[in-house]
Amino acid sequence: MERDGNLREIRPHGTLLFPVCVHETRVEEDAPFPLYYHWHSEVEFLYLTEGSAVFMVEREQIQLREGDVLFIRPDVLHGSMDRNHCAPTFRALDFDPAFLSGIANDAIQQKYLSPMFFGSLPHYRFLGRDSEDGKRMYALLTQIHAIFTEDRDGGELLIKSMIYEMLYHLYRNIKNDGEKGYIPDVRKSEFIRKIVE
Repeated sequence: MERDGNLREIRPHGTLLFPVCVHETRVEEDAPFPLYYHWHSEVEFLYLTEGSAVFMVEREQIQLREGDVLFIRPDVLHGSMDRNHCAPTFRALDFDPAFLSGIANDAIQQKYLSPMFFGSLPHYRFLGRDSEDGKRMYALLTQIHAIFTEDRDGGELLIKSMIYEMLYHLYRNIKNDGEKGYIPDVRKSEFIRKIVE
């Protein structure tokens, strides 16, 4: 993983015309850790397809097992130092938040996208494999990976529609749970990055 001096990931996520990237990481048994600490300006959905690992999202530890999904907001420090004595495999879907924007500041942007990506809703969300929303999101992420890997004609349309469906399940999950989680503090985030660096 390429990072700059501030732990910002500098690997491009997609292209200018289709700012979406889907990638898979298979962790070797002798690897020191599964995922170096980093941050980026894209939204990320991370999910385990094999094994388990402990991921950190800023100061929070989250245990992920096969089938679990983790939503991470833009500009949030995350990584993993613990692979639970196994060789996990995980995939990530990264996309630029502007990819979903419609007309400037429309109702969807105001009511859903801005709060989820930049506003008052939690800066990450764990969706377990046993929850209805978690199962649906895992299935959608698996389909997106297949479409992206096949480079299917018209696949961009399907991927964009599936991302919107995932955000529906994410929003529903957060609302049903009473919006638990804490509101991100940008100064705290920068402080944590400096400590890790």
